[in-house]
Amino acid sequence: MHQIKRRSFLAATGAVLISPRLTAQPAEASQPGSLGASVTIEREPLHALPRTQYGHFLEHLGRCIKGGVWAEGESEDMFLGGIRRELLAEMRAVKPALIRYPGGCFADGYHWRDGIGPRSQRPLRKNLAWSRLGQKLGPEEDNHFGTDEFLRLCEELGAEPQLTANVGSGTAAEAAAWVEYTNGPKDSKWGSERVKNGHPEPYQVKYWFIGNEILGWHELGWQKPVQYVETLKRYAQAMRRVDPGIKLLASGTFGPNPNHAEIHQTLLQGAGDHFDYLSVHLYATEWVAPRNLWRYQILNRQRRPSRGLYYEIMAALSVQQQYLEDCISDLRQFSPAGKPIKLSFDEWNLWYRGYSDLYQSNFNLRDGLWVASALNLHHRYAQELELANISQMVNCLGLIVSTNQGTFPTASALVFRIYTENVGDELLPSQVDGPALPHPTGLPVLDVSATRQGDTLALFLVNRHLDAEVSSRCTCQGLQVGTVAKRVELHHPDAFKYNTYADPRALRISERSETLKVESDGAASRFSVQLPAHSLTCLVLEAKNL
Repeated sequence: MHQIKRRSFLAATGAVLISPRLTAQPAEASQPGSLGASVTIEREPLHALPRTQYGHFLEHLGRCIKGGVWAEGESEDMFLGGIRRELLAEMRAVKPALIRYPGGCFADGYHWRDGIGPRSQRPLRKNLAWSRLGQKLGPEEDNHFGTDEFLRLCEELGAEPQLTANVGSGTAAEAAAWVEYTNGPKDSKWGSERVKNGHPEPYQVKYWFIGNEILGWHELGWQKPVQYVETLKRYAQAMRRVDPGIKLLASGTFGPNPNHAEIHQTLLQGAGDHFDYLSVHLYATEWVAPRNLWRYQILNRQRRPSRGLYYEIMAALSVQQQYLEDCISDLRQFSPAGKPIKLSFDEWNLWYRGYSDLYQSNFNLRDGLWVASALNLHHRYAQELELANISQMVNCLGLIVSTNQGTFPTASALVFRIYTENVGDELLPSQVDGPALPHPTGLPVLDVSATRQGDTLALFLVNRHLDAEVSSRCTCQGLQVGTVAKRVELHHPDAFKYNTYADPRALRISERSETLKVESDGAASRFSVQLPAHSLTCLVLEAKNL
């Protein structure tokens, strides 16, 4: 395996350049004002919205597990002997539908047997994937947080677990044995080991990744697509002999790739009968630091006060949109006849600073609003985009910050709370007419997702303008809406505000009842709502068919 240097590794992991424009001086601030926009919502649903779009990710990287999720010895009152109670509460608050583990790149150097049995007897191992970037990102692994700890955490949180089998340095037999450990009967070889370790009943792990980013030269044991096709078949056959009901995920591209169609065609036509989901990754960011350190330094200097950077971040969504459309097009074109393969977008997020963010990061209100727009985007592609995992859950690119100094949610975690608490199970068609952001992408200022469950309508409205509030006129075709709405909002006067150890609730969700002036003509209902600048507003109201 060739050595990978820090800069070249980060360049290979899917960070993408949104725009070539980045000036040394921040753009002049505009005067606050009010903008108008109209939203039209149709009654007949487009498609179902799977809860599995609200997934998360944990990896043995930086401070995600060691010192984050797992803080063994810090106090006596810890869940499973190593998880802070306050962290458990924050994880529960985002209502994770899925959690992926143990990686990520770490997975292709991880042998699951190291992480079972009495903790005192588990071996100390080198972090093969991340120690190449230094001990801070890849400290030695004591394996005290392993399979049973992870799966019991998922049980506690009500989350569906996803496990990534080791392709880079493992075998199909090792992966099949792991399936037997988690899903096998009590009297099977590895099922009996699970019983000894305190869990008599099978965990019934449904989702299994066959490697991670295995087509990339940065990955341990990386393979070319034609090689990986044979690996997929071998692993799938071995794992499904143990449990025919599992769902398997194949590793596709990880970021925009001019050869995406050729790569995905090779996988889908060569092994599509053997897997259920195509796994793809994208980290959207406005810079390419490994290639341009001068540009990176400019960005860091203006990161907080820059109005120009604010819109660059919002515009990053256009790259994610194009990437998802390309991947979905490949699925439609190359999936086996009679077996449509679904998309799993299981690593996505903003990624700013490269190395330091992999250890521990924080996300401000601007970043949270970008996440809200990303969730709205995922709703639109939900027919094919069935699984999605934001990367990651704790500390390392984490939605939640948790160390021995304290635990608090970032703005992105608060956004997830608003969506998972209120989202419906169907997406309704919606159209926005209004001004565009002051950016070449021309993205609309107002971003909307309309969801419904029974007689409850939930509207997610993201005002992406930095300075101006939006007066939105909403028309609900074929629906009679109620006059009293629950209004849930994430807003702060400072769009660049962070929660911190010193002020862990600087950003918080507000909720109140709002009376709407509803006009109805027998064919539609209409009302207006005011949306603060740089804010997320969720309106939940009764909606019955006319």
